[in-house]
Amino acid sequence: MQTNEPADWDAEPIEGPAAIREFKAFLATVWPGWIIGLGLFAWLYFSVVNSQNLPLFCYPSIALAGVGGTVILSRRSGPRTAKWIGIPITLAAVVAWGYFDTYESTWHNENVRFTDTYSRWGGNLVYRDLDIFENEARQGLPVFSEEGPMAGTGRPHGEWKVMIWKPDLRSETQFYWYGEEIDEGEWYLRNR
Repeated sequence: MQTNEPADWDAEPIEGPAAIREFKAFLATVWPGWIIGLGLFAWLYFSVVNSQNLPLFCYPSIALAGVGGTVILSRRSGPRTAKWIGIPITLAAVVAWGYFDTYESTWHNENVRFTDTYSRWGGNLVYRDLDIFENEARQGLPVFSEEGPMAGTGRPHGEWKVMIWKPDLRSETQFYWYGEEIDEGEWYLRNR
């Protein structure tokens, strides 16, 4: 008896336009996940590199991951939800990471070693660790150490910890108001 159904050996594989359509459909389904993975991988990689030019790479990486997440949110909850939730979350993540993330730079001047901390977002000096040594070799324990926050003007501002190592070990706290040394009471009055 004959049937209208083709035999197994008569079946032909999907070729041409049908295969291309299926491949495009597959890409349209998975590309947001690939974008998220690529963005997060790039962000982690450039964070490890710790370059001063990091914002040029890391912020686009975070934004890329946010775009993929927004597309996925749009497919699950609709474009209106993605517009009002996904996009602000992406922008908030970029701004918050830039505000809180920093990088360090160490340099020296004769017998003084500076370790400066900068914000990645604006490159502003936010913290300084200063060590003064007995000679230019800068080896062993320093004679004097001081560390604390810096103002945007590049001057000390806030509560600084001072450690005097030699001749006797003691610690102090100094208060600065945009470079001006003030006492503790004045500091708290100005910060009320």
